Amino acid sequence: MESVVGTRFEGQSGGAIELRVTTWAIVWTRACAMFALTWIVCVLPITAHSEGLVSNWDRVPVKLNRSDLSCPTAPTLSPDLKAKGYYVDSAFSVADPVRQEEYKEATDSYRSAGTKVMKLADLYRNTGDVGAAVCARNWLNRFSLDRALLGKMDGSQAHFYRAWMLSAFSISWLKVRDARIPIDPNMQQDILGWIDKLAQLTIQFQDRRYSGKKAPNNLHYWAGLGVMSAGIALDNRKYYDWGRKAFTSGANSVTDKGFLPAELARGKRALGYHIYASDPLVTMAELAAANGDDLYNANNGAVRRLVENVARCISDPALMTSETGVKQAGLGRRVHLGWAVPYTVRFGSPDLDRLLDKYPLRARLARGGEAPPAVCIESIAECKP
Repeated sequence: MESVVGTRFEGQSGGAIELRVTTWAIVWTRACAMFALTWIVCVLPITAHSEGLVSNWDRVPVKLNRSDLSCPTAPTLSPDLKAKGYYVDSAFSVADPVRQEEYKEATDSYRSAGTKVMKLADLYRNTGDVGAAVCARNWLNRFSLDRALLGKMDGSQAHFYRAWMLSAFSISWLKVRDARIPIDPNMQQDILGWIDKLAQLTIQFQDRRYSGKKAPNNLHYWAGLGVMSAGIALDNRKYYDWGRKAFTSGANSVTDKGFLPAELARGKRALGYHIYASDPLVTMAELAAANGDDLYNANNGAVRRLVENVARCISDPALMTSETGVKQAGLGRRVHLGWAVPYTVRFGSPDLDRLLDKYPLRARLARGGEAPPAVCIESIAECKP
């Protein structure tokens, strides 16, 4: 037995999004109206989610609303990406401004396109705007036909970026694949085939990178989120389990005090990277929970130790300074706490609640926008409705 518990909506930045429902969708809606039927009754299913892997959004349907907005044409994205790292010290804490700007320019088209899809997907989830879902699908289909990010990755940073975009695109798809909204089977096949290839390439790079002595860090957890979400989209247990293994590598590295050694090594940015690493770990735990898989209890509740410690350190950075021996840099815009919303709904956390009241929620692209809603499953004991 399951129940959905409350959540908060993350704010959307940027201007209004224009949407346009395709002609066939308008005709379908009008046909439904003629028979006094709603979208919920009248639309054709994409696929059934009664068995296999499901997402939190599958378990939390929204009320569908007719859209009369327009959908802009999706841009073309290249299969290839050249992106070099921009940190210049051994702790990866000091950025070269010139190289950082070059990186931003190299990835701008993907970031801009991914952000648009993310906003469309969250608009659909927050309002039920069918046009937003249809538009997001159209954009994802365009990128699949472009073979975006399936080509040559020049530099390790390019591989990392592909993993982030895999997560962004897979989770956006999970938000808009609602079986009540019809989709051309060929379009669905193109999108899922593209996500499948992105997941394969991400796994190949990550397995090479971490096959030796190199300890996994936040980059591996983010790749795990991308592959896990792709696995749910494809109902591919192999991908889901690979993401789960990436999660476990993170959970097993959390110390008794709630620190991540790989992120402590970031020196003055250790606190910022503890926040950053918490994001994919909590999000994976939430995606797993929707499938009755309790990752929060891994390594004696490691992620809960991490999260509660991160909350204390945000409130008092001296705690992180004491652990690293290095005064922490100001967080600025690094306080991304959208991932904490389902956590606080599930467990309750006075420290995090105070931080969520203090800092504005900002959707993170690599998380696909707003965090998944917390879904209570009987097999996972702790859940506060």
